[in-house]
Amino acid sequence: MNKRTHFELMIPDAPPPARTIPVTAPFDGARCRELGIASYLTKPVPQTDLWDALCTVVGAGEGIRPKLVTRHSLREARRPLNILLAEDNPVNVKLAVRLLEKRGHKVVVAGNGEEALEMLESQGPFDVVLMDVQMPVMDGLEATAAIRSRERAGGRAQRLIGRQRVIGVTAHAMEGDRQRCLDAGMDGYLSKPFAAKDLFALIEE
Repeated sequence: MNKRTHFELMIPDAPPPARTIPVTAPFDGARCRELGIASYLTKPVPQTDLWDALCTVVGAGEGIRPKLVTRHSLREARRPLNILLAEDNPVNVKLAVRLLEKRGHKVVVAGNGEEALEMLESQGPFDVVLMDVQMPVMDGLEATAAIRSRERAGGRAQRLIGRQRVIGVTAHAMEGDRQRCLDAGMDGYLSKPFAAKDLFALIEE
């Protein structure tokens, strides 16, 4: 291998020959295809890219040979989302925006639930709203309940637009928090601190 660092990830339960993902220095894509390699990733490999490659390769199913999966093809496959982030903590905002924009998504920030409602009225709908539960002025539970109330009052026009997707985010992972989020009308729930792959799985599913 010309002293290049190289290892292979064996995909469990894959039909023979086992599907592999080399994680290596710059590699020859044509050679990968000749060897029957399903995907290759160049170092350094972000955890989210590795996760996406695994999901893509395993999700192809038995007997199906997917197109060679690379970091470039993973980026092309992701549809950029228009995301409303309702969060009052400046540090959390900075981290979340950097994470989401690096992923290719567009992010608009609201400092509390009241601002989130105003932005939904003037700029929405968004592909998804990341709604912090604990915020000043109006918290995430109140804001989500208001969104659902507006939707119920919207009639036929609202039905054509569809239901706004809202994901609750909270640092207080206490028993019953998830149910309170769902009862308020949220579509999902994420507890801080969270892994990037869990965030992406929720908003991109």
